[in-house]
Amino acid sequence: MDYTLNSDEIFAIEKFQGSSFKVIDALLKEGVDSEFRTNLRGDNFPFLTREALEQALDDIKNLFSAILKSYMKSGGTKSSKALFKIMPKSIVTSLNNRVVSFISANSIMGSNVLPKTNDTAFLLIDGNVPYISLSSVEEGLEEVVFAPGKMKVTEAILTTDSRYGKEYVASIEDIDIPPMEEAKATELREKILDSVEKMSEYLKYILATADKPNFSSNQQAMSVVREYSEWKKAVIIYNLEQYRQARTRIMEAPPLVNLDRDKKETEALDDTVSISEILAGLNPEDLRNLDLDAILGDKEEKKDSTLDEEFSTHQELM
Repeated sequence: MDYTLNSDEIFAIEKFQGSSFKVIDALLKEGVDSEFRTNLRGDNFPFLTREALEQALDDIKNLFSAILKSYMKSGGTKSSKALFKIMPKSIVTSLNNRVVSFISANSIMGSNVLPKTNDTAFLLIDGNVPYISLSSVEEGLEEVVFAPGKMKVTEAILTTDSRYGKEYVASIEDIDIPPMEEAKATELREKILDSVEKMSEYLKYILATADKPNFSSNQQAMSVVREYSEWKKAVIIYNLEQYRQARTRIMEAPPLVNLDRDKKETEALDDTVSISEILAGLNPEDLRNLDLDAILGDKEEKKDSTLDEEFSTHQELM
């Protein structure tokens, strides 16, 4: 397996580091909280078209692939650096025991300190899933972005600095994703895409009316919120299937090994090379045997949702 990133994967990383990633970020979180937060920052949420959603789904797939390739190229080992993140406490508590994607953290404690508020939380991230390390213009800063995993948050005392607010240790554990037949995955993608323009109209309605009195008791509004939320669940299920496919393709494939490191790359191997000679030329890392079963986290049983019955086996991840 060649772990070199292709142009699409590099472009997905560039998007992640830019403002356009807010659409992708929202698509990977249940409900409408991400869309609300975007609007509250004064940055209107960009409503999706079918074409834009297709691109977003491809960007997510390519970012998954980039993370996995980078992780395997670096030896498939956990980061040795302490990694930190600051975010609103209300978001931290909502993510506890939930599947998260593309959680980022960095290696400098004070580099992203927020003004002290009652809603500030400081996290030490213990990532036990594949990750990619991104360079930064800030000298000495390492930003790490994690693949999907289940986040478990516990309160902790990490510093004596009140600027950091409430402190937590957040572990991100690997997840077991039930496989989906290729035909089912294709069908789910088409259902998602066929509904996107309707869901965009629903979101416009939700964002325009959510701050009005009696919104939560308005049956029509709640019906729209439920339908939009169910659509988002389907999007999350599809993206987790994209991650499962990439993980199988990249992590279970044998590494691409140079069998004769002392010869020029263009020189052909002698047909009489024995198995023992080949094994003697391998680095220990090339012989790494990744036991996926040993690193998969426990699944959490959930009640059945109202998604289509054919996809109900995936609801335990929600």
